Amino acid sequence: AFYTQKLKEIHLFKRSFLNVDCAHIKQIDKTMYNQLLSYPQEVILIFNIAVNELFFTIYRDDTFPHEIQVRPYNVDMFKNMRCLDPEDIDKLVTLTGMVIGSSSIMPEMRSAYFSCNTCGFHVQVEIDRGQITEPSLCTSCNKAHSFELIHNRSLFADKQFIRLQETPEEMPAGQTLVTVTVVAHNDLVDAVELGDRYRIYLLMTVFYLVRGHSPPGDGVQTRGNL
Repeated sequence: AFYTQKLKEIHLFKRSFLNVDCAHIKQIDKTMYNQLLSYPQEVILIFNIAVNELFFTIYRDDTFPHEIQVRPYNVDMFKNMRCLDPEDIDKLVTLTGMVIGSSSIMPEMRSAYFSCNTCGFHVQVEIDRGQITEPSLCTSCNKAHSFELIHNRSLFADKQFIRLQETPEEMPAGQTLVTVTVVAHNDLVDAVELGDRYRIYLLMTVFYLVRGHSPPGDGVQTRGNL
């Protein structure tokens, strides 16, 4: 009944996300909960498919423009920012820290609109693990590599980089403060204040920075997707 009400709110207010309390998952199926922590990308993708199928089964006439995204929270895998290591990559973890900076809001493509140059057939491709794969074959005219990306018919979402720093009480004596770059999407952009402390549930990834690009820094950095 709790999540049925949440789906109703999505239908009424056109929200593109569903917050899921991990304590509920752990209570119902501990194996699934452990799989969520260890393989969040795969499990959240399955959650997304299940939630969207259920939503459009209940609200058949709804013309929701975006795929509903599941956002798990209340994860009890707490990590000290300083203790993050390669084993945490692609895992769902909980961090606490203080916001020390943020980038400007920028667009990120969430769904790409491709049109065939030969017959005009079009297809919408959703983002999958940060990647959008261009169709290699038109199913209408069987022409290979004939698709063109149409930017003004694609769907975009807001994105923002946030710099999170460990709190002073977590810092060992004589050490420098550790920072992590977090990526916020959609309604989570501009939702934090500089100097405030937050508990964040995120998927840890690693990315390479090119000199001169935002966020500032060089080399390999730890990043979390909210």
